[in-house]
Amino acid sequence: MMSALLPTIGSLAILASIAARLNGSLHREARAAGRAHWKMLLARWHWRR
Repeated sequence: MMSALLPTIGSLAILASIAARLNGSLHREARAAGRAHWKMLLARWHWRR
């Protein structure tokens, strides 16, 4: 029983690590995009004044 479950647990762990890595990189890109967006908004606000 346990020996049959081990491969699926291993593949699930691999999938989880891949998902975590993808999520981390996506989060970094989203944060960088958010920073660029705020800089653009601030620049636009400064030009308006």
